Amino acid sequence: MRKIALLIVLCFLMKQSDAQIELVKLLGDKGKDFKLGYGAFIKFSFPVSEGTAITAETAFNFWFYNDDSGDGMAIIPLKLGYRYFVSGSQSGFYLEPQAGYNIYGVESDTKFHGFVWAAGTGFQFGERTTFDIGIRYESVIYNASLGGPLHFIGFRLSHNFGFGRR
Repeated sequence: MRKIALLIVLCFLMKQSDAQIELVKLLGDKGKDFKLGYGAFIKFSFPVSEGTAITAETAFNFWFYNDDSGDGMAIIPLKLGYRYFVSGSQSGFYLEPQAGYNIYGVESDTKFHGFVWAAGTGFQFGERTTFDIGIRYESVIYNASLGGPLHFIGFRLSHNFGFGRR
């Protein structure tokens, strides 16, 4: 119960939360076997200075096989990142490296987990309630005997919600 209360408090200490959706394309050999994927995630950010923020993100991404069997693959990564705004404010073009851990992955009946890293860029419109358009490259490193690693590119659209005053 304490962990849940701490998580809720941490969420409200964050200055901004992003509710996001994305289209995800697998790259490499796996990309040939799967259709275009989809994802949804939530990201919390805590401004460190006028043009930077520390971010925490969790997501759910999934892909279906090309054969229309209804089977596919899904991942749930947890990541920390650093968002740098080129303009020096909390809007405009940004760069965002991230690293973390894929806590759950499944392809058909095979489960996997492992280190995850991402590099993203985008444009955030406005400083309070904002919209964000971005692109990122992400890689999930896991046991090669299971077919890993996964590499994919995601196109994001998000709406940001502020919890506190600026």
